[in-house]
Formats: sequence, C-alpha cells, structure tokens
Amino acid sequence: MADIRRNDDANFTTAYNEVHGPGLAAKHLDQSKNKGQLDETTATDEWKSRQASNIENTSAPEDKPDLDSIINLYDFEEASHTSLSAKTWAFQSGAANDCLTTAANSDFYRRIWFRPRVLTGVKNVDVSQIVLGHKYDVPIFSSPAALAKLSHPEGELAMARGAVAKGTTICACNNASFSFSEIVDVIPAGCPIFYQLYFNKDRAITESLVREVAALGPRAIIVTVDLPVVGKREADERIKIETTYKAERSLQQQEINVDKKGSGMFQDSYRDSSKGGDLMLHRSGPCHRLFH
Repeated sequence: MADIRRNDDANFTTAYNEVHGPGLAAKHLDQSKNKGQLDETTATDEWKSRQASNIENTSAPEDKPDLDSIINLYDFEEASHTSLSAKTWAFQSGAANDCLTTAANSDFYRRIWFRPRVLTGVKNVDVSQIVLGHKYDVPIFSSPAALAKLSHPEGELAMARGAVAKGTTICACNNASFSFSEIVDVIPAGCPIFYQLYFNKDRAITESLVREVAALGPRAIIVTVDLPVVGKREADERIKIETTYKAERSLQQQEINVDKKGSGMFQDSYRDSSKGGDLMLHRSGPCHRLFH
C-alpha cells in the first residue's frame, strides 16, 4: 500500500495481485482514491517500459510434477523448489542469516522416535485430539505463514478449506494474503480457527485489530513474542526483493525503510522491539483464549 501511494503514476496491478487478496484495497483506500479503469490503449511505450522496470520478473516454471508422484513432504518441498518462482521460494523456504536454527530444528525433529506398542491391536486407530474443547481428527495444524498467495492464487483460502476438510484447522497469519474475515468466510460456520498476532508499536492499532478479529470468533489468538525485529533473510536479499511486496497487516500501515537489506519482503517497522513485559489484553467478545 505504501508503494501504491508513493508511485501514483505506476501500474502495480501484477505485484498487488500476486500477493494480496481483492479486499485489501477496498478496505484501506476510500472511494476518493479510485481514479477509474486504466485504458491501456492510451499508455505510451515509455510508460509501459517504466512499469516493466518496476516489477521484478517473478514468473514460475509452468511444468509441475504429477500429484500422484508425490508421496511425502520431502517430495512436496522439492516440487515447490522447482515449480515456484525464485522470489517465492526464497521467501517461503528461507530463514535468518545462515539458517542454522532452521537446520537445527529439522535435526531435532529427526531425533524424536516413536516407541511401538505390541500386541494391542491396530485395526482401529484413533489419532484425534481435543484442543481447547474441540476434537480434531488429526493432531496436525496449518501454522501461520505469510503471503500464501505467492504460491497459489487462493492462498490461505485454499489452505483453510483443505485443513477443515481433513478434520483440522488453520492458524491464520497476521500477514496473510487474505484478511481474517475472508478466511473465516470459506470454512463452515462453527468450525474452529486460530489467529496469529504481532504487537504493533501503536497499541491502539493492536487493540483495534484484536477487536476486529475477536468479533469473528476465533478459538484463540496466539501472540508471537519471539520476533521483535524481522530476521536478516539473506536469501531474500540475494534476489533483491524490495518493498513492492509488503504484506497486508490488517491496519498496520506504517512507513518502511527502503534499504534493500535485512528482511526482504518484510522490511516493515510496525512491530514493537522496545517492550518486553506489557503485552496484556483483556478478554473481549467471543475469543476464548489469548496465548503468548
């Protein structure tokens, strides 16, 4: 949104549609900002050339492996690597600096072994779990991750539908491509859903967002407290992702620094890096829990 305002003579349609759902502009820009439809027949070659230079080539290879050929999560990861654009792959697979923590996380998960039970009978296996009073068919959730629309036009909408169809749910990201209300709208009424929250420097913005989210009845709002500043994502830096692709924050529209370093897509400054112990909210509306 900041780029749209700063570059009112440029066409950011491609960049916008790649990342955001259709409701963002209508929500945050009033009708006075609607200048009408673009008649591309009136555009000069010089203007078209400037638009091409504004938007990085993010096209992905057209060929994707047959879904039947994918039998585990490693296959999905490899398919993503070869079928997504370089920009999308860097953002969705990368981590801070040398990715040492990411590698350690994977290593520790490999150290978890299941102790088999014998002579118990496995004809009927039940892996369901009850979480906050709701029974889920599988103990696996879709964790919050930003900008899912980068890898699929329906982004978090498709993720939510798929999770619910398999008896689980999604924790919608604060920086999702689609608003929380749009995600809630695609799942059946009464299905539980979670929301992940970053605290804004401006507590009034956080309060407004929490009230908006709570009114939609999430099972819980989960606060991220271990990311006071965005990590230095070197994979993003290497492909020169700039602030053209700033995520929708749902009310968190503060200026960002165009330094071409650090966090790639998320060079935002709305998160609060100065506070540590004042993250407190009062229960309001139908939201059941606030975790941190």
